[in-house]
Amino acid sequence: MAPIAGWSVDGKRVEVRAGFPAGKLVVDGGDELKLSAKGVWPVRLGKRTLTLKRTAAFLGPKTELFAGPELIPPTPAHVGQVLAPDGSLCARHREAAALITCARCGSFACEACAGPDRTHCRTCLEGLAADAARKAAAAAYMAPVVVFGIGGGLLGALFGGVAGAAAVAIARKTESKALKLGAAVALYGVAAIAYIIVAVLIRGSPSE
Repeated sequence: MAPIAGWSVDGKRVEVRAGFPAGKLVVDGGDELKLSAKGVWPVRLGKRTLTLKRTAAFLGPKTELFAGPELIPPTPAHVGQVLAPDGSLCARHREAAALITCARCGSFACEACAGPDRTHCRTCLEGLAADAARKAAAAAYMAPVVVFGIGGGLLGALFGGVAGAAAVAIARKTESKALKLGAAVALYGVAAIAYIIVAVLIRGSPSE
């Protein structure tokens, strides 16, 4: 089963997976903690202690991982840590010894330039954070599916789910808010009409 959320930190994988009552936190080779829908938990990772925070949200808990005050963006798959070769220097600070080789761009980063995950440089980590924010914003276009499910049961949820998946896919490919909203309204409108037609046909069909 795919994890709900996952991060690559210091060469280890930290994941939130399904479990009772609201998921569990699993650290590669380390802790396993039961989670609730909201709260704060310490995550021990070698000599460092990270912080997992969960807050209530409409489509399920919002889960974030922090190293001190710094947010660590999630990665869809594990990314290994690559330490910089001995004697290598930071790409930005030529007088500073490099700590890691960025897993995304391949540049050397000193301790100041390495991101809080100690896997990517700060520039690439900012890009990952922006990607994660866009995906989270796009997922909000699934919200009307709940209304379809409440109003139309399983059939309504089916039509709403198809429209929602298409709306999210479009939202992830464009930066235009007007296009995102317009596409979502059109898709859910078509889904509502299709649901009404099918529901009428089903209710009007002769029973055996």
